[in-house]
Amino acid sequence: MIRLQPYTPSIHDQLHSFLFARKKTCVSFLERHPSFLKEKKQDAKRCFLLRKESGELCGAVFFSPSGLLFHCLPYAENNAFREAAGALLMPLLTEYAVFCVSGGLRGTKYLDELCASARFQTLEARDFHLMEYAPQNRDTRIAHNVPVIIECAPEHEDSLYALRKAYELAEVFPPGIEFVESVCRKNLRRHLAEKRIFAIPNYARQGEFMAMAAVNGMAKGITQIGGVYTDPQFRSRGYAKALIRHLAGRAHHENQECVLFVRKNNASAIHSYESAGFVKTGQYAITYYRPRQ
Repeated sequence: MIRLQPYTPSIHDQLHSFLFARKKTCVSFLERHPSFLKEKKQDAKRCFLLRKESGELCGAVFFSPSGLLFHCLPYAENNAFREAAGALLMPLLTEYAVFCVSGGLRGTKYLDELCASARFQTLEARDFHLMEYAPQNRDTRIAHNVPVIIECAPEHEDSLYALRKAYELAEVFPPGIEFVESVCRKNLRRHLAEKRIFAIPNYARQGEFMAMAAVNGMAKGITQIGGVYTDPQFRSRGYAKALIRHLAGRAHHENQECVLFVRKNNASAIHSYESAGFVKTGQYAITYYRPRQ
């Protein structure tokens, strides 16, 4: 028997412990978790926990106001869990607008089945390797012409915008979803204000960047790298590897575990990340749905 429990401040620490034990696949969920007790108290009403009859936590979901569904469902392959949890989660899927389901492979695929039952229209399903930084596996050879990497600031917004737009069109937006400049710039400004973007400048053309990478998610003990993109005319020069290695090294120095996810069919990126010291440790999945009218 499983019961659904809305989030309350009294179970804040329990939820954190549950998520932290599985932090590599739920960094974004963990990062949002502290806001439940701060200024975004309305977010708390969108977070739900699943408990076994014994009281043990066995799952958690969070429906963000922007339509992202974050989850931590470690028992998603258990038939008894799937049946009991499905009856509890289906009403939530119909109540909240869901544009994107993101998280560990098993949990995302389980939620995909529920979304299909609720007649959601799938735009695109993407499978990824989850990779973890293991410094002992990095390529220690000294590269020639090591690029300069800078920590970007708000004044770099206009210079970075073209790269960020290209990244979102190639790696974020599924077919059928219109790109919106104001949203792109808003996300870019937020990351710049939080000093999360690092880039390699193009010294042949002042005010432009050749490649970038970002800290996509962060919580105590764990850092997730994302937003990695190199202008096509500057690829195959090791820029992505240099950026990833730089960010992973910073995280490692701060005693943070570091993860990223990469599309399973992106052989060149996988090779770069492995050379930078990352190893495959799990699977991740993202599914996009057509927004409901």
